[in-house]
Amino acid sequence: MRNGKDPEQDLRSRFAALRHHDSAGAGRFEAAWGAARRRLESRPVSLRKPMVLATGAAAMAAAAVLIFGYRPARPSIVEAILQAQELQSWSAPTDSLLEATELTNPQTIPNPESTESSGGSPEAPPPRSP
Repeated sequence: MRNGKDPEQDLRSRFAALRHHDSAGAGRFEAAWGAARRRLESRPVSLRKPMVLATGAAAMAAAAVLIFGYRPARPSIVEAILQAQELQSWSAPTDSLLEATELTNPQTIPNPESTESSGGSPEAPPPRSP
């Protein structure tokens, strides 16, 4: 405590004074809301109706686009065949790395019991388990 005052009570009284100062300069919300509503209601109906109609038309157009969607023209059979031929000759950019490191895709699945795949001989004892 400073000067015999409770610091929390001092802070509360300072904030209360600040709130009172702020509310003195501000108008009441109800007054501002009422003025805004009166301005809106005083607008001529002729302005509101076209805006509502334009908004409705835009919403209907957007809904039609979303429902029916844009469907591009299908390619001709000749274009489809040419595209398929291009895709057939495609190879991955990293295929050359497999050849450079002598790694290849096996054409058959290796047999784990084969002596060739383990690199051992038939007489060699099986590896120990840890």
